[in-house]
Amino acid sequence: MKNHFYLFIGVIGILILAALLLLIQKGNTIQAPCLLLPESEWILSHESPGEVYSRLICNSPPQVQEFKLLLAERSDLIDFSLVDKIERDKPVNKGAVIGFAISIENHFRVAELQTKLDLEESRLHVISTGEKSPIQEEYQKTYEYAVAESEAYNQIYERNQKLFAQNLISTEVWQTCELQKRLLDIKVSLAKARLLTVQSGLKTEEVNMVKNNIAHLIDQLSWLQKKIEAEKIQSPLDGHFADTAVPGVICKVVDYKTIVLHIPVSLSVVNNIDIGNDIQVEVLLKSPVQKHTKVVSIGSETQLIGNRGMILVTGRIDNQDLSIRPGSRAFVRIRCSRVRVMDRFRNSLSMIKIRL
Repeated sequence: MKNHFYLFIGVIGILILAALLLLIQKGNTIQAPCLLLPESEWILSHESPGEVYSRLICNSPPQVQEFKLLLAERSDLIDFSLVDKIERDKPVNKGAVIGFAISIENHFRVAELQTKLDLEESRLHVISTGEKSPIQEEYQKTYEYAVAESEAYNQIYERNQKLFAQNLISTEVWQTCELQKRLLDIKVSLAKARLLTVQSGLKTEEVNMVKNNIAHLIDQLSWLQKKIEAEKIQSPLDGHFADTAVPGVICKVVDYKTIVLHIPVSLSVVNNIDIGNDIQVEVLLKSPVQKHTKVVSIGSETQLIGNRGMILVTGRIDNQDLSIRPGSRAFVRIRCSRVRVMDRFRNSLSMIKIRL
């Protein structure tokens, strides 16, 4: 009977101790690992044939702005070239031209539209002035030259056609050859139409129609020129070139004058953290660096990290001397007002596992 009494007392004591561990709060710090990220980064990638992507990533708060720079047509070719060699840590200014993603089809269309525009302007000149004979000889020569140029290129075209059939030249070379032939054929057609226009003349009532054609062609040219301008790829931020070990990544520019801290905190202790709490950061370099900052934001969505529910807490540290590189290992201590003893115990166990 006496033994049962002592056993009962012991069980009650354990329950009281457990309740104290759960309820008692004590001023303390929460320890956690930390991911060091640049304030912003820009990634240029060529992920599939005919497509070039640009991603501007802001890490405080985390968000990605993505847009497709250039999407090639089915019959188009993309010629991508860098302006200069990309070297790690080389500084980059905002607006600096990194390279060009040139669409052959766009440039072909510009040449075609410009030729049509020249023709319509010539037609308008004929209608307005009635001067046919002084320019007729010039148009005759232009037409004859276009025919001669086209006939000369036909020999190259026919030779490449045979080579392509025998798989002796690449698809890209053959498609470029076809585009050139199309351009020369159009030049012949337009030169002939221009010559016939001068020879036959146009009625005065057609002036408005020609002017409308000219306005439409100018609009098309303006739109295409904007597309060609977009082929010039510029850095959207000041920063430095970073490593591009990921397949398909052409270049990566990072701005890390400010380092953003991404701190995963377990659900069991995140309620003890408030915006503005002090953060002590230990960056694990050859000689560990100590930094101090404050909590900037506390995430609202749960993320699964290591099979545990985590909330992302962020902070920022000044890095004007660029001594801390993004991706470096770091640990933080977040000073909180009150933390339950049991939560403190769980947090300590987590840190032991991480450091091991």
